[in-house]
Amino acid sequence: MHADKGFTIRDGGGHLYGTDLTVEAVSDTVVTLTASRALVPPVQIWLGDKTYHSGTHNIADSEDTAAPYTWGTCHRVSR
Repeated sequence: MHADKGFTIRDGGGHLYGTDLTVEAVSDTVVTLTASRALVPPVQIWLGDKTYHSGTHNIADSEDTAAPYTWGTCHRVSR
């Protein structure tokens, strides 16, 4: 199990993973990532990268029903 749920953020300042990130499931379909520092463009978000997480992550659907939702992103920048 990964404390950061398997997420890595890569930006102009480097890589954030592990204790650099706070990851919370805030609803059935929303995961919030909070970085330990301000992000520097360009920003990429990876899930289950091979560099820091060996291709694994903690995000899974535990139900047999086909999900009616699709992946999406929402960006909120706090200053």
